[in-house]
Amino acid sequence: MEQRNFEKLSTESQKKFRNDLWDVFDTYIEQNEEKKEEIPDFAFVETIYWDITKEKLSLREIFGKIQEHVLKEGYDNVHSFFQELSVLKMNSKYDTIFSEDDQDYSKTAEKEPEPTKEKLKMQITDFSRPGDHRDELVLLMMHHTSQQQTYNGYLVDANRFSMLPFNSEELLMEKEEREIAHAKRENKLLFAEMDRVIKEDKSGSNRIQIIVKSGPHYTTLDIDKENRSCFIVDAADDSRQYRLHQLADYSDFIDKVTYVKSPTIPSGKIDSPTMKAALQKDDCSCAIFASEHSSILAKEPDLHNWLGEKATQVGDKLFYVTWDQLSPEMVKNSQSTRVINHYIEQNLDQKGKILQLTNNNTSLHGFETTKQRFLQTVNQYCHSYKESELLEKLQQTSSTPKPKEESLLFNFVK
Repeated sequence: MEQRNFEKLSTESQKKFRNDLWDVFDTYIEQNEEKKEEIPDFAFVETIYWDITKEKLSLREIFGKIQEHVLKEGYDNVHSFFQELSVLKMNSKYDTIFSEDDQDYSKTAEKEPEPTKEKLKMQITDFSRPGDHRDELVLLMMHHTSQQQTYNGYLVDANRFSMLPFNSEELLMEKEEREIAHAKRENKLLFAEMDRVIKEDKSGSNRIQIIVKSGPHYTTLDIDKENRSCFIVDAADDSRQYRLHQLADYSDFIDKVTYVKSPTIPSGKIDSPTMKAALQKDDCSCAIFASEHSSILAKEPDLHNWLGEKATQVGDKLFYVTWDQLSPEMVKNSQSTRVINHYIEQNLDQKGKILQLTNNNTSLHGFETTKQRFLQTVNQYCHSYKESELLEKLQQTSSTPKPKEESLLFNFVK
């Protein structure tokens, strides 16, 4: 049988053979993800893809699974991939490859652990525990973004400055006074850390993209040094972002803070007729929203000038805009079709664009598309780099600034 997909698998080495095999599966899945429900046996294609990606099984074990699948389902009923691969192992030109792989996997117990890779794969595939932290995923997406565009990313852990024990002075205060003083001290420490990031930034860029972790929650900040302004984007409109609204009261570098306020819209329910139109409705996807928003904001060179013209003032140094004022790219990942419908009502001139990005407002389409892209990125890095190399990538989250260009992506709505 002519091998249409796998005829160019390397015979040079076990490693190159595996890389070629992985490339075929990865390309196929990426090209067919949106129509996978229509493709028979696609689930098993994904199963074998993960077996190759995780590198836990030998080639002989993987091809054994394929052979069992073909025997169980019948040759004519399985995907063409498995029809081809079921006979590939019998080709004598690959004997050396399988022998080399057997020797390598006989030493599995001696292999160094790869905890970073395991964390990354878990952080993009397992959303069953809302309390999980996803720092490695955020840092990897920061690095990846910095390789694609001008980006200057930092991850700041606010947990280091939260739930601190009372100091001796606070213990002598009355309860209300003590809590106020304690909160101010924590905020002062947090914002001093953010000032340190701004002050010590050596990227040469005017803009800084900071993602702040509060508990297991992630919030996006975009800072403009020249304008001395900060834009806060929290997809869930989570209350943990509120302390960040006080940044201008403490910072030596920020005079103005603008945040995204979720509008109130009809819910369609009798008992609760209205709802807050936040984009994120679950309690475990904030790392995906924050990373995506951060990369989009970084592409808009005049972001903070636009905010200066369009934001509504609510305090001496505090302003807000709503999701309705932002671009389709910023709201495409909404986990609520009602939020998308409301966005269309407020922005009829953007209807075509938002419907394109959400597949005619199909539930979770935009979000799942973004998540799948993140998954492909994680798989690519885990497959391409050793553990030590991957750790180095997580520390490289900024790129060299490019000449100021007109934004082709963001196109603010209002």
